[in-house]
Amino acid sequence: MVGDNLEWEVIAPQKLGIFAIWRDPQGDGTLPKNTTAKPDMIITKLSELVTGY
Repeated sequence: MVGDNLEWEVIAPQKLGIFAIWRDPQGDGTLPKNTTAKPDMIITKLSELVTGY
């Protein structure tokens, strides 16, 4: 799962055993201080999902 909503696109999928990638909407690659989410991967732009291009 890839998304920019930590609760619905990271925490919820991980509870179901799904690998969760958080797209950081601020672009600095850091998590908000008020979250317990631990994404499997953090990206700042979708093109980071494609390798070799």
